[in-house]
Amino acid sequence: MASKLTLQNNINTEFSLEHSDNKPAGFMSSHDISRTVDTVTDMEALIPAGATASAYDKLVCVVRDLDRGGTFVYDSTKVVDDNQGTNFKGWIRQYDGSVNVKWFIDSIDSSADIGIQKAINYLSTINYFNSSTSLFFPADVYTITNTINITLADAHITFFSDGFATLNNHCATSDWMIKVDFSTGATANFIQFNMKNIILDDFSPGATRKHLYTERVIGSTFENCFFQNADIAVDMNKDSNLNSFINCQWRANRLGFKSTDGDANNNVFTNCQWRYNTGTSVDFTGTGENRIIGGDFEPHNASPVCILSTSIVKGTRFERNIQGEVIRVLSRCTVEASVFSDGGTQSVPAVQVNGNNNNINLISWSGAEAINIATSAEYNKIRVQNPQPLGTYKIIQDFGKNTVLTSDTAIHSLSKTTEFSDNESLVPSDLTTWTASNMNVTKVGTEEYSITNSTTAAGSISYSLTGTFTDLYIKLSQVAHLVCGRAVIYVNDTSVGSLAPAMEYRFGVAVVVGTFTDPIIKLKIVTDISGCGSTIKYIRVAEGKIPS
Repeated sequence: MASKLTLQNNINTEFSLEHSDNKPAGFMSSHDISRTVDTVTDMEALIPAGATASAYDKLVCVVRDLDRGGTFVYDSTKVVDDNQGTNFKGWIRQYDGSVNVKWFIDSIDSSADIGIQKAINYLSTINYFNSSTSLFFPADVYTITNTINITLADAHITFFSDGFATLNNHCATSDWMIKVDFSTGATANFIQFNMKNIILDDFSPGATRKHLYTERVIGSTFENCFFQNADIAVDMNKDSNLNSFINCQWRANRLGFKSTDGDANNNVFTNCQWRYNTGTSVDFTGTGENRIIGGDFEPHNASPVCILSTSIVKGTRFERNIQGEVIRVLSRCTVEASVFSDGGTQSVPAVQVNGNNNNINLISWSGAEAINIATSAEYNKIRVQNPQPLGTYKIIQDFGKNTVLTSDTAIHSLSKTTEFSDNESLVPSDLTTWTASNMNVTKVGTEEYSITNSTTAAGSISYSLTGTFTDLYIKLSQVAHLVCGRAVIYVNDTSVGSLAPAMEYRFGVAVVVGTFTDPIIKLKIVTDISGCGSTIKYIRVAEGKIPS
């Protein structure tokens, strides 16, 4: 006669445990088809050595262990698939949903990474987009001494915790704690690796270890995660694209986030924070189209706090950072940020522009200088607003072939000197009195002058000053669009400022640092089209004063 017990499995369908009248060894009768034990080791011992394993098929065991316990059903055909987490020598765990990492962690192991790796290896056998590929970390501290490898075979895995789980990095300093690497494992297009409520930390002082390295990680989300006390906290490379970091924090690292591979693009950081990093907090060198939205870099991040390339920073605060540049901008970036130095002690620019075609809106700032533009940088559009002066400083050092937009209020705040009129400018306001070369100059209004090239060659107007001058301040106001070419201000034939083609009504400002004897101030229209030009409202030059 057969006995039968009806249970519910993990997909809510009934199955039956049937047993023959020939009871297996160790069981009291044919009706005795379940056991309750304390540990998984006790459960494994229920099948005696040398016994006919199939005689125990469909037997049930409940394990009381809080971390590794649960309900198991024996299947002798699964003994070879033992993974010491969901399969203990043929005892198959009955579960629904996420995998608990503690199922795989044996208390006798020297560190948690052994069990974590076993769990990941198990997840790699599950369908790529099955919800069960979530790996649950109960709130606790997990010591990691060897790299956790996530290969391409694990195409969709999430680490998450109900509180905050800390992975404590005790790996060799040359190794990564977590390495998500497409170069090993099965062939697939990408890896999606998510983390939520996970802390990557190194409790030992010195920030000498490395936390997370990725290759070809695409469409992943990192939410409420902390990356702390590392030599390099996160390094994303080789097609690691379209990833999101939400409410994450980088703290006390030498290098916070690094993405210097040219194929790592379109990663977004929303409301993230960077604190006390001793080196660069974010390095986007060589990458493209990454975005930092909101959030802040403060306090006490070291220089340069942020290196940008083809990236967007919008609505972000940089406050009380020290020891160098706050933002270093390479090429094709958009920056809209508030920048504050540490108590006015900053001796370098808030923003250092080293590349071309950037659009920078510095909403407010304080410190020695707002922006410094490298001599080689061109075609940058810069706006300075609402400064909070803390001493004597200049707007910029080297204007280059760029456009600086600001307001009279901002200029006035920057100066701490008396404003003066056209009549007090070092050059005459009437541009028809300037020396013209290949240039037609006509007064078309009370304070407006039409300037156009008379041939296809570049034309100019210039004025020679007499005497010795220090740190010339030059302001150019344009009324109409520059329909072709480029309007450039020169001092002694050295370019110091440019208005780009087709610019709307704006003015450019240049501070030319140095001492000049009998300097020549020149406005040149650089073009190869005859009749190219614009309407200029004024050119004003001052020494140590700000024109109105």
